Amino acid sequence: MTAFPRLDATTLNDWRSHHGAAIDACLLESVTPDPSGGLLEAMITRHLASGGKRLRAFLPLTICEALDVDPVRAIPLGAASEMIHNATLVHDDLQDGDTHRRGQPTVWHIEGMPQAVNCGDAMFQLGTRLIGRVDAGPALKQRLMALQVDCTLQVIGGQTREFGLKSASRTPSSKDYLEVVRGKTGGLFKLPIAGAALLCGRDDATVEAMKKVADDMGIVFQIQDDLLDVVADKGRERRGEDLAEGKQSFLVVHALEHGDPTDVQRLLTILETPREETTDAHIEEGVSLLEKSGSLAAGRHALRARIDSITQRTEALGEPALAHCITEWCALFLAPIQPWLANE
Repeated sequence: MTAFPRLDATTLNDWRSHHGAAIDACLLESVTPDPSGGLLEAMITRHLASGGKRLRAFLPLTICEALDVDPVRAIPLGAASEMIHNATLVHDDLQDGDTHRRGQPTVWHIEGMPQAVNCGDAMFQLGTRLIGRVDAGPALKQRLMALQVDCTLQVIGGQTREFGLKSASRTPSSKDYLEVVRGKTGGLFKLPIAGAALLCGRDDATVEAMKKVADDMGIVFQIQDDLLDVVADKGRERRGEDLAEGKQSFLVVHALEHGDPTDVQRLLTILETPREETTDAHIEEGVSLLEKSGSLAAGRHALRARIDSITQRTEALGEPALAHCITEWCALFLAPIQPWLANE
């Protein structure tokens, strides 16, 4: 069995060089001319052209390589995972009121809310079309489609739960946060990860284990992103932009749940301040409140707990190459905050 290579920014770029064009071609080939005068096609292709890391597209290819299956076979699965991910982004931008993504105007900001709904809806259907292009027999293809439906519903369920929490009178708990992330983020990892296990002919026990691994990886990915906003460079206008947006991140939810009542009230005031009125001083105060409440330490602990869970599940499968592949993906997710994690 070929040893799976170290996965970092350089090797990920190598994967893009070898397979990126094929994945993009697969995505675009699934978009056929529409009877609306071309607007639907234009919206989808414009959104896809805005970029993105294509992580979910490459995930199943790397798993196939680790399991000695030709990665090319997983390109339609990777493209389907990426298409569904982007469908959720189109709807998220609309629901959150975000006018730009990846430096480009969002679909709803250009075409209006109703057309953004149409665009996202169509992209979900294109995900199904792409699953249909996987080189597999009818039975396996049916299982992949069933997995795709389950994962998509999991993501939509997570989004529904998040909006329910926003409108609830009580303060969300850490458990609430994890349930939202398990839905919104875990579901989007489950299709490429568990789908690749299916494509590689692994048994039901392995597929189910990989579903749980995907849920944990989704949580790792999101908590890392929440921490990145305050401990490193997230590539945004300023540190702590999530606080300016009033985002209920892992750190904020933990602080609201465990902080001193006076500190909690002050943090809520900062979070509820309109974004355009939130100053750098507000953000620095908010970060200090997160540190005081122990939320940064709690984030570090939560990450380690999930990594331990992932390691135990993958090592129990008795496939070292698969376990190593997943470990490398987790390391890639954590790379932006690794200096902070190491500086304990």
